[in-house]
Amino acid sequence: MHPDFLLLIPILGLAVLVILIRRALGGWIARPPKGRRIVVDGSNVMHWGTDAPSLGILMRVLAELVKAEFVPVVFFDANVGYKVAGRHMDVAELALALGVSHRQVRVSPSGTPADPLLLDYATRNGLRVVSNDRFRDWTVTFRKLGTKGFLIRGRYAEGHVDLPMLREIVRKRALAG
Repeated sequence: MHPDFLLLIPILGLAVLVILIRRALGGWIARPPKGRRIVVDGSNVMHWGTDAPSLGILMRVLAELVKAEFVPVVFFDANVGYKVAGRHMDVAELALALGVSHRQVRVSPSGTPADPLLLDYATRNGLRVVSNDRFRDWTVTFRKLGTKGFLIRGRYAEGHVDLPMLREIVRKRALAG
């Protein structure tokens, strides 16, 4: 077998896995969603409900956000590809795997944690952050962390995403008209 062909096997396997996960989630979430932007701490969310990182869990959370008419902007640490695929993955590959636009994915540069980048983006743009991280190392720099409703915590259990604060935000939005 040609050595270049052997390099394609894991990539094709990942592509098939992504297609199967998307079908299991009930469709493609790649269509441009309508709504307000919301920041997602992808490196945190992909660990909800499990110690092993899961793009499938992250995709389910993204689908819930899109259903609630949010446009998720997902931030990752530079090592995300190694955690989920055993190799480096760039923005385009992650966007394809997640079924979102490449404009909705950010990967921090090597050696730079994603936390300050996502917190800066969220505070500059007045956005909420979906994460279970409390960002304790950043509370002095980003005072918005102390604001009620800035962080949206959630969980994934038994195949279901639970984002209680998101439900409340959607309910208030509906009441406001």
